[in-house]
Amino acid sequence: MQRRRFAGRGGDWAAVALAFLISLPNTLIRPWVDWTPLWSWPLLVSAAGSLFLLVRRRWPEVPLLAGFAVLFLAHADILVAFSLYAVGRYRTLRTTLCWVAVAFLVRETFFAYVDIRYAPFDDWEMVLLTIRASTLEVVAPAAAGIVVRNYRVSELLASLRAQMRYEDVRRETLREAERKAEKERRRVARDAHDHIGHEVTLMALQANLLAAKAPDQATRTAAEGLAELAREAIGRLHEIVQALKEPGEPADQAQPGHQIAQLVERTRRHGVDVRLVERGCVTAPAVPCAVDELCYRVVLEGLTNAVKHAPGAPVTVTLERDEARMRVSVRNAGARTGLAGASPLPRGGHGLAGLVELASHQGGELTCGPTAEGEYELRAELPLTAVTDRSRGAAGQAAGEHGDTDEAQGVRNAGRRSAGG
Repeated sequence: MQRRRFAGRGGDWAAVALAFLISLPNTLIRPWVDWTPLWSWPLLVSAAGSLFLLVRRRWPEVPLLAGFAVLFLAHADILVAFSLYAVGRYRTLRTTLCWVAVAFLVRETFFAYVDIRYAPFDDWEMVLLTIRASTLEVVAPAAAGIVVRNYRVSELLASLRAQMRYEDVRRETLREAERKAEKERRRVARDAHDHIGHEVTLMALQANLLAAKAPDQATRTAAEGLAELAREAIGRLHEIVQALKEPGEPADQAQPGHQIAQLVERTRRHGVDVRLVERGCVTAPAVPCAVDELCYRVVLEGLTNAVKHAPGAPVTVTLERDEARMRVSVRNAGARTGLAGASPLPRGGHGLAGLVELASHQGGELTCGPTAEGEYELRAELPLTAVTDRSRGAAGQAAGEHGDTDEAQGVRNAGRRSAGG
């Protein structure tokens, strides 16, 4: 650090030496005029005054005042020029103009003193020439300092603007990377929900069909075990999908009935007598994803219970929507007397109890039981407006009851790293 500081002072010492060398001619003429020795005090005054240039960057007025003294004592005006350049370089324009005026008056006073003492004359042309010379020698250094200062300021502003542009580009790049990561994260969650979830759901339905039609107890037990594994896989998949979402992420929009129609069609292909009835504009967009997901879970719950407890009975799935509410019901012949033997497919909740809780958190209601026609019906009615994050909080609470909170957080972090590339 000391070596760098010493090297930085090299320019200041060069300015001191240059000012002293330029002032030597006028300083050396003075002994011949006054008949004084060559090593007299004017030479020392000029050398001492030049040393004040060492502080010209911080206090440019100090060498300027010293230059006024040297001008009268040693008849050397180069120190004034150097100091005026420093004033223009390191001070404001108003301050520079004030010191230029002071320097002009001092120089004119000096020349008047010289004319009276050494060579008095009455030639006005010489007076005007002296004024013009003083103006040039005072204004030119100050103007040069102002030009250099403005140039350095413009360089600094250009550098700051370039830095700001770089920061803007960097922030935009980071935002674009975050948007891509968010898009990839949503795609992973959507694919997991739409494809893997549906396939595992069908596996569970087939296992329930096999258990209902099993010829012996061993086959029935194996099928029920397979259905239980499928239910656990569905619950785990639901936790992963929820973990890939930010806690404060706004609810997505979905088309109700699309996934339910696929579920009904695939269930029908596996030998279940099921039909879908749609009323109203149930496939219109701009429906909260939480509502669509809960409707899907209600249909899945109803189909599973119908297959297990009323095998072979026809099943009717009804979707109905108006401007404010969505209604979904699953009805099958052969009413059950209770829910004790039900084998639902929970996804982060606890079967029908979990669905009732989720429906309540979304401002709706879920009912189940026998109808007047002797059928069994599972019915949910959900609002389409002002769906809050309470349902997500309920799902998180249900997942926490299974002891998966920390693991879900780890899945969320792993999903972010995978989505970010």
